[in-house]
Amino acid sequence: MHDLSYFRNNLASIEQRLSTRGFKLETEAFAALDADRRRAVTETEQLKALRNTESTWIAKLRKAGEDTTERQQKMREIG
Repeated sequence: MHDLSYFRNNLASIEQRLSTRGFKLETEAFAALDADRRRAVTETEQLKALRNTESTWIAKLRKAGEDTTERQQKMREIG
């Protein structure tokens, strides 16, 4: 089994090899799906980082005795 990065780096050679076996690889579709996947992963990681940062802030504010209900609600929506 190959890693996804192998396909990214060798897409032309994979397409050629598959064509010798009678299979047409849709390289544009593959590239578009891969780009969508990468954007989704990036967005997810950014949201996780925001959530972690905000959770730390919420903990500090709660320790100081402040109301954090609104911030907590926002983080639940992100989650």
